[in-house]
Amino acid sequence: MAKLSKSEVKAAISKILARKEVQPPIQFRRLPRPNLGKRLASVFADAGIDVSKLEKIVSDEREEFAQLQKKRDQYYKKQNVALEKQYETTLENQKRALEAIAGQTIGVQTIPVHTASTVLSRPEELISDKRLEPWNNYVKFHLIDSNDTANARYADVRFIFGWVNRSNDTLVVRANAEVIIKGFCQAIAQAGFITPAYVSMNLSAALTAYLQAGGPAIVGPTTRIMEMHANSRGGIFGGDGDWTTVDLFESRNLTLSPLLVKRRTIVIFVVTVYFYYSVLNGTAEMEFSDPNRYVRCPALVLEYGGVPTHMGSG
Repeated sequence: MAKLSKSEVKAAISKILARKEVQPPIQFRRLPRPNLGKRLASVFADAGIDVSKLEKIVSDEREEFAQLQKKRDQYYKKQNVALEKQYETTLENQKRALEAIAGQTIGVQTIPVHTASTVLSRPEELISDKRLEPWNNYVKFHLIDSNDTANARYADVRFIFGWVNRSNDTLVVRANAEVIIKGFCQAIAQAGFITPAYVSMNLSAALTAYLQAGGPAIVGPTTRIMEMHANSRGGIFGGDGDWTTVDLFESRNLTLSPLLVKRRTIVIFVVTVYFYYSVLNGTAEMEFSDPNRYVRCPALVLEYGGVPTHMGSG
C-alpha cells in the first residue's frame, strides 16, 4: 500500500479542522453578584452600627468552620486506612495474575455480559426509574440537598454484573465497562451578611470485582468525571451569593486488570458512579431523571487469556 504524501496528510487534517464538530458541554460559572457589603457599609455607619463587632462575629464563625474542616480531615484519614487495605488486596491479586502468565504467549477470548443483574443505590430510595436489558442498562434519579454538612455527603448508583469461570482452569481476566453520564448538576451558595457559603460537588466512577461473591474487593482505578464549586465568603464586606452549573454528557471507560480467577469461581462485578458533595448555606442538585438524562452502563466486557501452563503456589 502506497504511503500518504505530506500534502495528502495536510489536506486531511485541514478537512478535519474545518468540520463543525459538536462540542462537549462546558462548565460555566455566573459572574459574581453585586457586593452588598460595600454598598451597605456607609448605611451601617450612618445608623451607628459598630461594624467591627459584626466583623468579630464573622471571624468567630470562620474559626468554627476551620475546626469543622479539621474534623473532616480526621475523618478522611480513617477512610484512607480502609482504602489502603483494599489497595493492598487488589495489588496482591494483580501480582499473582502477572506471575501466572509471565513469559507465556496466550490467546484472548472476549465475552460480553450485556445485561446487569440488578442496580442498587445509596440512599436506597434514590433511583426513580431503571431499565436492565441487553446493551441498555440505565438508572434515573434526582437528588437535591440544602442541609448543611459537617462532612461530605455521599450517594451512588451501582450496576451489578455476575459471571462465573465455568472452566476447570484458572484464568487471567481483564474487565471493561463504559459508563455514560448525561444530566444536570448545580451548586448554589447563598451567603448571609455574616455567614459564608460553600457548596462543592464531584462525580467519579470505578469498577470493582468480588471473587466468590463474599471475597475481598478487587478495586480498579477511580476515574474522575466532574468537579464543581460555588462559594461566597459572606460577611459585611463579602458577596451575597454564587452558583455554578454544568450540563453533563460524558462517557468513561473503566478497566480492572489483571484479575486472577480460579476455576468455578463466581465473580460479582460492580460498576459504581459516586457522587460526593458538601453544603454550607447552599444547595447541591443532581438532575438525572428527565427523559433525556440518565446514568447508563451498556455492558460489562470480559477478556481473558488462555490457560497458563503453570501456576505459582496458592
